[in-house]
Amino acid sequence: MCQLGSLLLVAQTSGSPATAGLVGGALAAGQTVGGPLLGRLADRHGQRTVVLAACWFDAFAVAALVAAALARMPRAVHGMRASMALQGVIFGACQSGITALTERLHQPAQAGLVYAAMGVMSAVAGLSLALVPARITLPTRWRAAAVAQVVLSVPLLFVRSLGALYPVVVVLGVAFTPHLITLFGLTERLAPAGRPAESMAFLTSAVVGGQALALAAAGRLAEAHGPSAAFAVAVGAAVLILCLALGAPARRRAATPTPAAATPAGSGR
Repeated sequence: MCQLGSLLLVAQTSGSPATAGLVGGALAAGQTVGGPLLGRLADRHGQRTVVLAACWFDAFAVAALVAAALARMPRAVHGMRASMALQGVIFGACQSGITALTERLHQPAQAGLVYAAMGVMSAVAGLSLALVPARITLPTRWRAAAVAQVVLSVPLLFVRSLGALYPVVVVLGVAFTPHLITLFGLTERLAPAGRPAESMAFLTSAVVGGQALALAAAGRLAEAHGPSAAFAVAVGAAVLILCLALGAPARRRAATPTPAAATPAGSGR
């Protein structure tokens, strides 16, 4: 009933069946990932403790959903938050897959170096966004970053050695920071008037939450089925990001921005 109620609430307040479907899908994904984890915690710490904690957390999450729906948040705000959460999923899945692969190759110390190499390339790509012409809009950049993540993450499924892992993850890092920066830029422009800081905080929380869930789920998959299973989670998240980017409106909201929020259209910050 929670899923059905959330679907109907968001559909009515947002006027968008697509947004409602996204919310319902996110709730189902949370149930899918969280169920086994809660079961394991209950086995370790007892049902009473885990169930009570889960109930309070669930009540808080549902209350937050209702508050956001009643506030009538704009739609590619919901989409951008989901996209940021999925970016966190990619981070967590890549960490799990890299760790599992380096351990399988009996070189676990290499995991940190591999991930650091990915981070360095991602930072370089983010700095290079200053060179992108202003005529290339933020929605276009979002879609380009999403396509890049799909294309560049697929080779992870076929990596079997450190010699292949390093170049694959370094190249994949090129798509990460541009995606993050673009989402922050879009949120700055599309956030409800007077609530930019709240909207930015939602993005930060989304990426951390997505990463935490992916680390737990992808780690179990990597342990049971090997590094490719964890990397498959990253590829799946990249595909979902692309779906969100392609389905997002190409234009900014019609509401007149406040003077403090008015920035040049091509600043990308």
